[in-house]
This record gives sequence, C-alpha cells and structure tokens, in this order.
Amino acid sequence: MRALDLLTRTKKSRTPPSPHPPPKASLPPISAESEANSPRNFPPPYPQLPPSSPHLRSQTAGIMTREEVEVRALGVSAYPGSRELPFQPGARSGLSIDTAGTDHSGVMVHVPKDCSSTDELQQRRKSLAQLAPELVAPPPPPTVPVVSAEDLSALDIAAVLADCRSPDTARRLHGARTLRALSKESDAHRTVLVAADGVVDTLVDLLSEPSGGVSEEAITALLNISTSDSNRRLLPSMGVLLPIVRALASAAQPMVVRETAAAAIFSLSVEDDVKVAAGDAGAVAHLVEILRFGSQQGKRDACKALFNLSMAGCNKARVLEANGVPALVEQLTDGSSGIAEKSAAVLANVVTVEAGRDAVMEEEDAVPHLVEVLETGTPRGKEHATVVLFQLAYHSEVHRAAILMEVVIPPLVRITKMGTARARDKATQLLSILRKTT
Repeated sequence: MRALDLLTRTKKSRTPPSPHPPPKASLPPISAESEANSPRNFPPPYPQLPPSSPHLRSQTAGIMTREEVEVRALGVSAYPGSRELPFQPGARSGLSIDTAGTDHSGVMVHVPKDCSSTDELQQRRKSLAQLAPELVAPPPPPTVPVVSAEDLSALDIAAVLADCRSPDTARRLHGARTLRALSKESDAHRTVLVAADGVVDTLVDLLSEPSGGVSEEAITALLNISTSDSNRRLLPSMGVLLPIVRALASAAQPMVVRETAAAAIFSLSVEDDVKVAAGDAGAVAHLVEILRFGSQQGKRDACKALFNLSMAGCNKARVLEANGVPALVEQLTDGSSGIAEKSAAVLANVVTVEAGRDAVMEEEDAVPHLVEVLETGTPRGKEHATVVLFQLAYHSEVHRAAILMEVVIPPLVRITKMGTARARDKATQLLSILRKTT
C-alpha cells in the first residue's frame, strides 16, 4: 500500500505542465448601467471623471480610490482608447504626476514596466490630466479664517495689529489682509473693528506702506468699514479723510490703490461736511485724473465721488479749475458701463453756475453728446442730460440756438411720455423754451 501511494505521488509530480496557463481572476462584476456609462464607451472627446467615479473599476474593490486612479491611469488601463497593459503592483516609483514633467508634486505612482520612453509616460500623464484634473490642479491659495460677529470681540485683535506693525512685509500683509477679510463680513464686524482700539489708526498708517499689496489691503478695509452708516459718520472724526486723499493723490501708489481711495471718498462724502473737507484737501483734481486715466471701475467711482463733491458750491469751481468738464463730456459716450449717466449727473451739478455753463458750451462735442444720451442713455442718464440742456437753454439764447442745431426735439418728446418724473418735467419745460425760440 505504501509503495502504491509512493508511485501515485511520483506520477503526479511528473505530470507535465499544461500548455495553457490558468485563467486570471476576473474583475468584480459591475452593473449593466455602469458598463454602459464606462469611459471606454464614450466617444471622443472623453469626459473628465472625478477620482471617485463609480465607472472606474478596481482589481480589488470594484470602485477605484483616489490613489488607485492615480496608479491605474498611468497604467493606461483606466482611460478610453488605451490598450491593456500589465499592471505592476510592485513597480512603485517616485515619479510625480504632472503634464509637463517639471512640476514635482511628490505623488507616488506605479509605473508599468513596458513604459519604455519618456514620451509615452508624458502621454499617459496628459491622459491623467483629462481623466482626473483634480489630481494635477495646483492647490488653492490659503484663505484668511474669519470669525463670526458674535465671536469677533474674543478675537485677539492685538495679535493682528502686531502683525500689521511688524517689520516683516509678509506679516504686515497678512495682518492687513485679515482686517480686510473681517471688514467684508457684515455691519456687525465693521462696527466692532471701528470700536476696537488701534484698528483704524493702524489701517491709516498702512496707507503709506511702500508695498502696494499692503496699502491695497488697508485702503480696501477702510472702504469696507465706511459702508456702514454709523461708521461713515464716525470715521472723518478719526482722521481718515486726509490720509485717504493722500493715497488718492500719490503717484507712488498703484492705480488700484488710488481708485479704491476714490471709492472710499465717494462713500464718506455722503456726509455734507465731508464734501467740503475733501474738496479743501484737494481731492477734486485727483478724482478728475482718475476719470481720465483710470480703469472702468475707477472711472465710475471717480464720477460718483465727483457727483457728491460737486453738490457743494465751493467744489463746482474746483471741477472747472481741474479742467474736469472736458473729461466729463468725453465720458458721455461711454454708455456701456454707466459712466455716461454718472458724468451727466456731475455736469448737471456744474451747470448750475454760469462758469460751468460756459465751460460746457466751450466743448464742441458737449451738446451732440448730451443729445446722444437723450437717445440711447439709461432712464437716469436721460434725466441728467435733460437737466443739463434745460439749464443751458434757460440761461442763454445763444445756448438755445446751439441746442436747436441738433436733432433734439424727437427724443425730448419721447422723454415727456416715458421718462422719469423729473425728466418729464424738465423735458416739457425745455420744449416750451425751444418752441418760443423758433
């Protein structure tokens, strides 16, 4: 019996190996719906699937994890149009996933043994960028944490102010950015910041910062703080107006800082005493400069500030001295951004004085541009243009004749029917004056 067993075992050991290898273990089954939506079944251009997509099959769990997506995508067996290549679970390398081969992010990936050339590996990296762009996207910039208004009083404001006063530029920038973020949250935040000892003074000091980034954060924080009604009344008494006007006037500051200063002056000049004080500080001439050379947003803010300031009689003459009328007339043609409406509003203030009317009529394009606003402007822009033309016609027969040289009657008639209440009233009066002239 023992001999028979030994013979049997010997025969088994001598059995030649089968010419056909045993079948590989099959992948876990997936539903017909998932198979139909598999990336292999999409026509080009191929969709960008997130790393958690259930349509990517794993050799172990049926759904690929983020790391498996990284590994399998470079193995070329997980994205459309690929050929099945051997998956090498042991071929782990320090190659980074990127699309250019230079941005080493430190992600560890599997590299198939048959990947024989750099070009082929780069092509697989590009395919990974299409399949799962989140894996190659740069990290988002750090954000400044913001506490709620209820917890703001418990925030260590002193530490933030210490950053703002640090000799290190990066710390000053971080401190100013934190104050800006807090000032953006709500009126409650802005009220607490104004009440906190040293916050406003520190922001004012940072306006003279040689680093444009720090001064930009500081002026924006002051602008945000000034949008609260209570703060708007309080800030001028805290000495912020003159430093803001200096920032507006400073050629050393980036234009974005000067434009934000213009917006802050607009916000603060809602108060009547600030209108006069800002004019006395020389703001008008620099606002006219922003109107000429600023960005679209800067021009809008400068126009709004000039409108507020020109409501004070002393500032009408300052607009004229700064040669502001030609700049305002030029902006009447810029209807796409609303600047035409705001420029017409400033002119409506300026023409209430004789020197202002004369300055407008000295501009050859003034009346044609005003008539263009009557035709194509916003309802409020049409109102302001009608007021300007009414003032010109009411005070001078020469001006009336110049207005009648343009095709002004049809748009005025339309405004009497469809304009704002004030526009309808002024258009009716202007038509009456012009008809008496003819």
